[in-house]
Amino acid sequence: LRAEIEHAVDEEMALTLEDVLERRTRALLFDAGQGLGGVEEVADIMARRLDWDATRKATEVDRYRRLAASLRSFA
Repeated sequence: LRAEIEHAVDEEMALTLEDVLERRTRALLFDAGQGLGGVEEVADIMARRLDWDATRKATEVDRYRRLAASLRSFA
């Protein structure tokens, strides 16, 4: 998975956590845990590659978690 993340960022110009976990790896839709088990590690990889500061990284993680939660709600 690490290589997939690096490839998505380096070669496919993925710029957000959502882009990687929803569109590139499809973890949001096809992983039973929606990719949440590895969200911090993926964010760490992306932060190093894209030079995100702590605030940007936290924002990306929060945004992804909210997206995942919204897909679990049926109201």
